[in-house]
Amino acid sequence: KLKSQVIKYGVVYLIAQSINIFTSIFVASIIGSVGIYANISVLAGIIVSIPFSFLGHLLWTFRTDDQNI
Repeated sequence: KLKSQVIKYGVVYLIAQSINIFTSIFVASIIGSVGIYANISVLAGIIVSIPFSFLGHLLWTFRTDDQNI
């Protein structure tokens, strides 16, 4: 059980980080990446990836058999 959770955690983590990076790159390409705009693009990536990470871990990684969601 623990081994499968570790693998699922890694998969969700890698997907969430990929979403974070690609969103940051996309926003930076639109608004630019100089000064405060770089921080805005990183913040946008974090804001987009956090819900995916939370829901992925909640609904897939740490789901127990008795949960009815």
